[in-house]
Amino acid sequence: MKENKSFGSIYVKNIQNSLNIKEEYLLEDSLENIKEKILEKIKKSYFNKKFLMSEVEKTILKIESKKHDNKEETFSNEYMIYNMYLNGILNILEEYSLRYLREDKNIAKKISKELLEKIYLNNNIYTSISRLEKYASCPFSYHLRYGLNIKDRGNGTNNNLANIGSFMHEIIKETFDYIKENNINENITKEGLPKKDIYALKEEIVKNNDNELKENLEKYINIIYKIVRDSIKKVEEKEQFEDFKFKKNNEIILNKVEKQMNKICLDINEGIRLSEFKILKNEATFGTGKRDYENIIYEITDDSKIYLEGAIDRIDIGDLNEFRIIDYKSSDKNIEIPKVVNGLSLQLITYLSVIEKKLNLKPTAMLYKRLLYGLESKKERLDEKEILKKSKKDLKMSGKLIIQDDKSIEELYIHDTNLGFEGKVKSEVIDIEKTKDNNIMKTKFKNILVKDEYENIRDTVIEKIKDLSKNILEGNVDIYPYKYYVSNNKETACDYCEFKKICKHSKIKNKFRIIKSK
Repeated sequence: MKENKSFGSIYVKNIQNSLNIKEEYLLEDSLENIKEKILEKIKKSYFNKKFLMSEVEKTILKIESKKHDNKEETFSNEYMIYNMYLNGILNILEEYSLRYLREDKNIAKKISKELLEKIYLNNNIYTSISRLEKYASCPFSYHLRYGLNIKDRGNGTNNNLANIGSFMHEIIKETFDYIKENNINENITKEGLPKKDIYALKEEIVKNNDNELKENLEKYINIIYKIVRDSIKKVEEKEQFEDFKFKKNNEIILNKVEKQMNKICLDINEGIRLSEFKILKNEATFGTGKRDYENIIYEITDDSKIYLEGAIDRIDIGDLNEFRIIDYKSSDKNIEIPKVVNGLSLQLITYLSVIEKKLNLKPTAMLYKRLLYGLESKKERLDEKEILKKSKKDLKMSGKLIIQDDKSIEELYIHDTNLGFEGKVKSEVIDIEKTKDNNIMKTKFKNILVKDEYENIRDTVIEKIKDLSKNILEGNVDIYPYKYYVSNNKETACDYCEFKKICKHSKIKNKFRIIKSK
């Protein structure tokens, strides 16, 4: 074998540098002494053993490939490391490294029974649905946040965003409490505004040059905008928003919020005005004290219960005791059944099932309404058709619609009365299309749950809530985040977790709880 002294393998050098091994020292010493010295260095060192082993593996693979190529020449230090491996030295190294990996696994110990008894009095849990979702997402993350009460101080940005979100929710509540109490929509209809969405009305005004319709539409829009302005002023004076209001940076934000709220509240109201629903309750709350409804209670075992508190953004009710619930979200969101049944998205279906039982009403939908829009910038310069298309998209709510059977298209008319018109096949209010012969478009069937499907999912979710609660009571706080595969993408509980540096979840040492979209 010829010795090539020009340069050596980067892999071998990495191994040698990690252990501070000199070539001459390896060549001159006896094999037994080399083994002892290497083991001693390993025991005393703090180098990354995982990195070392990867370098060893790379070196071996490289040399093996050279052997298969029948190349006579190889680098001397590569060959030396390879011989070490063959003679058992790296076998020892490997064994030690694997032992290290086994001993150093990220395993969160169960919470002791004594401590659990102090945390959960009478073996009962008092919590919220969002906290249960956090536990389903990753038990360890839940433990750090709600067990140890560790909070990410961050840079204040998240707190500000949370304030804006609360601020907007409160404006919506004030706006639609006023609309409900003063029968605004009924009065608007009496004054001659047809039950067509505002964008269709605008098209009709242009087409027919209808000045009377134009005046009625402008009057309607101005009424909503005025209610929004008054609501903003009212909310600004509330104690919880005092700090938010007077921050120097927030004047610009507040102006943007007002523009957003004008459009948001107009779109929300269109979803009500064009339906056969009326608002039953804005910000319906569950829990103890001054709440609209008592806690949501489930039995976990014979001697333990879970008491859930929370709030629903809106409950709508129809003339025949049909009802739907709507949750306001800052961004686009839809209901993904795999996430629901695995405990990651419990909120809407839990609230729907509770209201169904408490008020003896017929569930027809659980929907999301997006609150934050990307308002047109000066650079966009969209033409009228593009603006109209974009606005119509903003009007629509996402989620799941519940019908008696897969032929009950008429049940959807209560959400959008325009669907009942001849030739109208696409709703601007809910994400649904129909054929001209009044069948549901197969492409949109994913947004619909037949009654039996809904009931099966509902019962599965209740059992999931009990199961999650039972695990909490047993003190299970495993490092076990979910990984969700949907289409060609994947998301994990670790993506935005504030406890990454504490947990140190590793692909090698820890596992993911795999959830697939299908």
